[in-house]
Amino acid sequence: MKSSRFWKGLLLSGLCLSFTVAAAASSVTESRELANGVQLTAATATVGDRPQVLYTVEADPDRCELMIGGPVSGKSLVQDMTAVTERETQTVAAVNGDHFSFKTGIPMGMSISDGEILTNPIPAYNADDYYFHALGITGDGTVLTGENPTLYMQYAVGEHICSVDRINRTRENWKGGHICLYTPRYGKSTGTDPVGVEYLIRVDEGRVAVGTMKGTILAIDEDGDMPIEEGCVVLSIHLLRYEETEMLHIGDELEFMFEFEQEEWNDVTFAVGGNRTAVADGEVQLFEYTVGAFTAAAPRSALGVKADGTLVLATADGRSEAAGGMTANEMATYLAEELGCEHAILLDGGGSTAMAVADDAGVLTVCNVPSEERPVGNGVLLVQKQATAGSDPLTLWVLIGGAAVIAIALTVLAVFLRRHSKNN
Repeated sequence: MKSSRFWKGLLLSGLCLSFTVAAAASSVTESRELANGVQLTAATATVGDRPQVLYTVEADPDRCELMIGGPVSGKSLVQDMTAVTERETQTVAAVNGDHFSFKTGIPMGMSISDGEILTNPIPAYNADDYYFHALGITGDGTVLTGENPTLYMQYAVGEHICSVDRINRTRENWKGGHICLYTPRYGKSTGTDPVGVEYLIRVDEGRVAVGTMKGTILAIDEDGDMPIEEGCVVLSIHLLRYEETEMLHIGDELEFMFEFEQEEWNDVTFAVGGNRTAVADGEVQLFEYTVGAFTAAAPRSALGVKADGTLVLATADGRSEAAGGMTANEMATYLAEELGCEHAILLDGGGSTAMAVADDAGVLTVCNVPSEERPVGNGVLLVQKQATAGSDPLTLWVLIGGAAVIAIALTVLAVFLRRHSKNN
């Protein structure tokens, strides 16, 4: 497994901090199978002289995969989210995802679901002690963690090439005005003001994923808040970039290109953002946080992956007499030393922390005790893989066994018919 370069500027003098956090010795209170290869565990522990109530879902990566719950803009409860994918899926469990804008619901970090780029990564450091990191998983199960990678985004019309600043994020006027790309995953419309020009582009080939996407301009609008039709994207150009609008006309064919500077990220099919990596290559990452949201004991959520590829969703309840919650460093230590994660990232916590699991009817129900019922920007969903012959051993054996039974039955029938015909 790989881990991207994420030390610089984050650890004190580039080294691990000198303090340590004791791991929790938990006691299991409930354990049950949610689906084949998926286990829910509830446990109690004491961390920092505080009682803890912990929920963990562990899943076999051969039977389950991770996807983002959406849409991108707006907010919803974790149990109401659906996987962002073109495929039909069955969600087994879900946990709240990245930090997000309380105003728009847009995640602060990057997100990729089923290979589709939902939101582009932003620079690793923003403000108020938020260091935006990401955890990505490639098609072969390789885990990437650390600082946000750099995504190159641009479009070409004829020989003219222009950079795209944002994917499914608010178009703003700072830094000379943004050029944004909106997909149907964002919502029904762009939500922009009239200070710009927007282009409805039919997608003729590809999608917003690593590689290329080709499209044709169908309509141009200067009123803002352009509807995003299915099968289309909207290119939104702020008027501070007016020179770019003169290059585009109805009927023009555009080619979009998306590529990560860090080559290993070009194979990622799932990614979610969070405020700092918790575990990298089996080593707990302890940081000198300065903001109360991370130094105070509070509800915590996290996503992890074990060395054997086992997927881990984890929450710690908090802000109650029964559950005191953890600091960010305590949660990181718990993920590494108690749950055995090889890689992990801290997701949004506090009032956002919520975990939901599917009942026998497939309906998601919250299993932990959130400190508040808060709609969130996105979620991390654990979905069952579609069984295919050759990839699922059980399916393969069923097919082989069924074929053998049919062959034997046909042989017996043939012998019977031959004997019957001789007797007659």
